[in-house]
Amino acid sequence: MKFLISLLLILSNVCAKEVAIDYESYKDALNGANKIVFDMESTKAGFITTGFSGVVKSFKLNYEIDQENIKDAKVYFFVANLDTDIDARNEKMLNLCLEAEKYPVIMVELGNLEIGKSEKDSEIQIRGQKYPLKVNVEVGKIDDVFKVKFNSKISLKGFNIPDPSIFIASVRDLIEIHGEVEIK
Repeated sequence: MKFLISLLLILSNVCAKEVAIDYESYKDALNGANKIVFDMESTKAGFITTGFSGVVKSFKLNYEIDQENIKDAKVYFFVANLDTDIDARNEKMLNLCLEAEKYPVIMVELGNLEIGKSEKDSEIQIRGQKYPLKVNVEVGKIDDVFKVKFNSKISLKGFNIPDPSIFIASVRDLIEIHGEVEIK
């Protein structure tokens, strides 16, 4: 009987959970407490460089809690939930670069996350292919709430994403990704 009670207590502490984050607008997603943001740059006429940010308006985080750690963390979202706040740029990103109809989901497998700062060897699935991804992660915990901050960099060329540049405007190859999420 003691074994059965112990097993039930252990299983109640280690169970898969999911957090769903949904925002109605670009602005809400950019300013929200839980967010994924990607920063890019474009250069027009060869010398005028401007930066812009995009967001993921809706995403899910799957994970398990094992005492003081987050285990098997995965983030996934539909490509259609990416938003740069400019319709023409969104259309090119969704159709040309990411082929949202053919490859509707992006997933990042983070693995186990321990309290403190670390660099995780993760994996991203984008455009139907899996690639290694280094992610800098900082995990803190107050009471029963984990706060996870993260950042990473990806390359359009490195992930075989078509270059959206046009004759008068070129897009920088590097995309900087950052965000944070609270897990209860």
